[in-house]
Amino acid sequence: PQGIAACEHIMEHLAVACNVPKDDFRRSNMYTDNHTTHFGMDVGRTSGKWNVPSIWDRMVSQLDVPKRRRDIDAFNAKHKWIKRGAALVPTKFGIAFTAPHMNQGGALVHLYTDGTVLVSSVGN
Repeated sequence: PQGIAACEHIMEHLAVACNVPKDDFRRSNMYTDNHTTHFGMDVGRTSGKWNVPSIWDRMVSQLDVPKRRRDIDAFNAKHKWIKRGAALVPTKFGIAFTAPHMNQGGALVHLYTDGTVLVSSVGN
């Protein structure tokens, strides 16, 4: 949704302004167990285990994101017109409809032979 794009733009701007690596800035601003969201949802206590930080850490480690970032920077420095990039965007939606059938969604994950992944999500 548009709200995520706006928030990610702000996060990136703040990371650059604070001279902090963007992935580190995002990781340090995630909810952790026992936090409460701005709309009163308890993260990890009553809603079950909060997995986003641990999944983030696994992805960064197993995908060797720092090396990929260095490789992308090196490629982009050598090529004026063709650029590469990578993004990790953690997302949390507070779903709190009173009708249970509205508290659902779905995701379609494409895994391509070149190693790229595309995730499309739909739902409420």
